[in-house]
Amino acid sequence: MSDTPSSPQPSKRGLRDVKLLVAAAGGLLVLVIVVAMVSSKGSGSSNYSPGPVSSVDPPATDPPATDPPATDPPATDPPTTDPPPPRGSVPDELVGVWVGGPGSSQNYRFAFSGDGDYEWEHRIGAYERGVAVIRGSGMVLYPTDGAAKTLTWRLLVVGPVRSLEVITPGGEHQSYAPA
Repeated sequence: MSDTPSSPQPSKRGLRDVKLLVAAAGGLLVLVIVVAMVSSKGSGSSNYSPGPVSSVDPPATDPPATDPPATDPPATDPPTTDPPPPRGSVPDELVGVWVGGPGSSQNYRFAFSGDGDYEWEHRIGAYERGVAVIRGSGMVLYPTDGAAKTLTWRLLVVGPVRSLEVITPGGEHQSYAPA
C-alpha cells in the first residue's frame, strides 16, 4: 500500500445523479425567468419605459357620399342628341351641280353650295342632304339623317372638260360632270 492519500472516485451512479440535478436546476431557472416575464407584463410593474408618446391625427377625409334616394326611372328615355355637324366648307371649284355616278351612269346628282350644304340624289328616289366638309382630298358628308360618310375626291381637268371623281370607302369610283 502506498502512503499517498487517494481522492475518492465518484461512482457512476453518483455522476448520473449530479447530471440530473444540474439539468433540473437549469429547467427550474428557465421556468422562473418565464414566470417573471409573464407576470411583469400583466401587473404593470415592468421597469420598461417606452419614452415619449406622440399621437398623429389621421388626415381629414370627406364623409362618405350617400346615394340619393331611389326614384323610378322615367317612362321613356330622353332622346339622345348627336352633336351638331361642323361648319361646312366646300372649295369654289366644287360649288354647283354635278351629274354622273358609277361607270358611265347619269343617275346621280350631287349639288354643293358655297356655305357647305350638299344634296345627293338618285333618279329612283334616294335622297340625302346635309353638310359637307372638304379638306385636301378628304370629303366628309354629315347627312341630316344618318351617320357621317368619309369619301376621297379629286377634280380631273382635261382641256375644257372638268370631272369630279369620288371614291367610296369600298373603293367604288364614281364620276360626275358639271350639269
